[in-house]
Amino acid sequence: SQSEVARVQQLSLAELKSLVQSRSWHKAAGGDISLAGPGRSREAIAADVLRKLEESQATSASCDDTSPPSASAAAAQVLQWLSDSVRTPCSKTTRWGSWQIPLRPVYRYKGLEISGEPCVSVVTSHQALAPQDLHLGALPACAQHAERNVDRVKGLEVMMLSGTSRPPSSGSIVGLKGRLGQDGLREWLMGVTTSEETKRLIREAKDDEVLWEVRPRRGGNSLTFLGSRLQPKLTASNTE
Repeated sequence: SQSEVARVQQLSLAELKSLVQSRSWHKAAGGDISLAGPGRSREAIAADVLRKLEESQATSASCDDTSPPSASAAAAQVLQWLSDSVRTPCSKTTRWGSWQIPLRPVYRYKGLEISGEPCVSVVTSHQALAPQDLHLGALPACAQHAERNVDRVKGLEVMMLSGTSRPPSSGSIVGLKGRLGQDGLREWLMGVTTSEETKRLIREAKDDEVLWEVRPRRGGNSLTFLGSRLQPKLTASNTE
């Protein structure tokens, strides 16, 4: 739709890459969109995203008839439902700096026919799960040396840990607010924060804690977060 096209055209490079990964369109998940390499500019990835949206709309339109799914498609749907209904335990780990990162397998099933026989293909990728002690406050480039690395950190995809029972939401770094003990920032942040648990964390944080400005992926105004409440997303774009 026109609204989807307009939205895609407004997304940053980091947001486009995040969208591609969430839809499993990237090559690591069996898709056909490369996220890195020569020529993989924002415009090139945006063009690929628009192409995939058009393909999805065409597929949806072709499925509007009442014909039943093929045996292979039905089997793939059942397998996908079973896979999505169970949280698969982590099967391996990898290292990211000094952190041991657990990897959880993710399965995608698709029905197809080979020589007239119904078959189901499965593509396996792995989701990296960040440990609790992996946050921007623990990364020297984002903590001790934050001021000299602002341009490098901008665009970094993060999970915002709210300090409440709500699940974390995602966003991207858009700027550096300052350090908590500077220019009354601690008092200002306490004044705009509604969560009592978050207020406790702000009171207990050190004066040199870095405050980052984050633009939520869902849209809206940027939010200010303690570096220790921002977890870097372990994605291909963040690795770059």
